[in-house]
Amino acid sequence: MLDLAIDQQKRLRQALGTFATGVTVVTTVDEEGSPRGFTANSFTSVSLEPPLILVCIANDAATRPVFMGSEHFCVNVLAEDQQDIAAVFASQNRTRFEHISWRAAKHGSPLLDGALTHFECRRTISIDAGDHAIIIGEVLDYGTSGRSPLVYCSGSYVEFGLLQQAMEAGQHGVATRISAIVNFDGAIPMVRDPGTGNFLLPAADRVGTEAEPDTLVGKLSANGIDAAIPFVCAVYEDANQNTHNVVFRGTARTVETSRLKDFELIALDDIPWEKLADKPLKQLLERYLEESEQDAFGLYVGDNMTGKVHPLKAGA
Repeated sequence: MLDLAIDQQKRLRQALGTFATGVTVVTTVDEEGSPRGFTANSFTSVSLEPPLILVCIANDAATRPVFMGSEHFCVNVLAEDQQDIAAVFASQNRTRFEHISWRAAKHGSPLLDGALTHFECRRTISIDAGDHAIIIGEVLDYGTSGRSPLVYCSGSYVEFGLLQQAMEAGQHGVATRISAIVNFDGAIPMVRDPGTGNFLLPAADRVGTEAEPDTLVGKLSANGIDAAIPFVCAVYEDANQNTHNVVFRGTARTVETSRLKDFELIALDDIPWEKLADKPLKQLLERYLEESEQDAFGLYVGDNMTGKVHPLKAGA
């Protein structure tokens, strides 16, 4: 059996977190008829004939005995504007259902108003599996809507609707500049402007691939940086440069320092603030440091002077 140390467990958790999932709230009622529930992204379909699904609940969850003994439960798949509900049910708040709107489904389990989809189930099998229990249920009733889903990946919520609006915010005829904050063990690659000596983020006019040397990913790869940059952290217009800027954030799996010919690895604790190329970059990195500390990221939409940060993570 693989016995993972704490650091290894953290790394495994981060690796598993790269698999994007939906977010659900699983609900039931206890013996007194009181509503109970918890947030879970460990949900999947099992079978169409018979119709079976499964969810996983932690052994140390306060609601575990209730769900292991309950005959029915409901899986509420959350819509993208229900981050607050995900946070409530992931917390230790014992009055969770007093903060949301819900109604009883056909077989009694709470059905959350506004949920993207719901599956009301009869519990058929419960299996102990390591530090979690697997609960398999037969789908008795379900319903869905045409809303966008709430998606969770690598510690952040991804809002498809907001991201689409942000990406479409650019004006026609304005050059697009794609850049990225790529974290590698507390340092990020930056490039010096040959004219001023000031620092900029790695940038290109397209994200691209490793095989395309003029794209962002191609430039990173050519410098020995194996990066994953799945999240957008800022979309803004820069009237001074006449550019539409899209800034991604992510991590580098490996960096071959011997191949760093265009970039320098700058420690986040030692950023040369006075040598940054412009004020938007300074504000962007300040926000990145703050959000990294809080493990709560956002998406900035606006211009180089004013805009709004839309939270992407309300809780885990």
